[in-house]
Amino acid sequence: MTGDIVDHAIWNTSIQKNSDVITKVTQKMRTDFPDTPVYPILGNHEPSPLNAYAPHYITDEKVSTKWLYELVADLWSVWLPPDTRETILRGGFYTVLARPGFRIIVLNNNVCYNLNWWLVYNPKDQDGQLQWLADTLLQAENDGENVHILAHIPTGDTECLRTWSREFHKIIDRFENTIRAIFNGHTHNDHFHVYYATNESTRPISMAINGGSVTTFNDLNSNYKTYSVDSATYNILDAETWIFNLTEANINPNVNPTWYKLYSFKDQYGVESLSPIELDKLTHKLAANRSLLEEYSR
Repeated sequence: MTGDIVDHAIWNTSIQKNSDVITKVTQKMRTDFPDTPVYPILGNHEPSPLNAYAPHYITDEKVSTKWLYELVADLWSVWLPPDTRETILRGGFYTVLARPGFRIIVLNNNVCYNLNWWLVYNPKDQDGQLQWLADTLLQAENDGENVHILAHIPTGDTECLRTWSREFHKIIDRFENTIRAIFNGHTHNDHFHVYYATNESTRPISMAINGGSVTTFNDLNSNYKTYSVDSATYNILDAETWIFNLTEANINPNVNPTWYKLYSFKDQYGVESLSPIELDKLTHKLAANRSLLEEYSR
């Protein structure tokens, strides 16, 4: 779950409505996937007002995000260990040792979103999240763990505050041998991002991939991704995109839509895996081959 559980009816947002939606979706996930670990993320649509993630020391109920952090700390407790509660209450982020040698880090990087007006009030590392990330990765490195990072907003574009993206990139660069993959949401689109070394701009060091969107948003069929992961290294081997035809589903509203595999990333683009090196090679192919780029963009 990469965030944005609450719908895009941004004119109709309220603490009560958002709380109801988040609660219902969480309960639905618990019912439909009773034995599946779930690692939820907050999106920019969860707070009310929309996009507004206040620093944890803002306590005025009219503008504070405390209600949201308290809500999800309680709801997510069915999936997460008790020691995640402290950082969820502080800023909506946490870490879990999913299994020996494999750690998941969940960020609330909505604090870097350029429509989060609290950035005007406090443009620094809100709630010390980046420092916490660096400290957590250092401990993971010392413990010999492999790490996946989950975050709502893709970094490196104009929607994430440039200084936040820059400092995040420095952390990714420092821990390139610990971080195996980064997963994002927010855009609703199917795309990837390659990170390069800060002192060697042509050397790929990490990758991020967007999970698509079950909601249709603009000109999209509902879709989701499944990933093949190396059980020893936790590198991403492949990603499959599954969709259903929205037009067909609307013509037959009383029939459950038929989900089908749209493509395998590995097969479609001829890569050996979704490693940073392979995605770097693909990026150069896309730049040189317009028809391939149009196929990817479609």
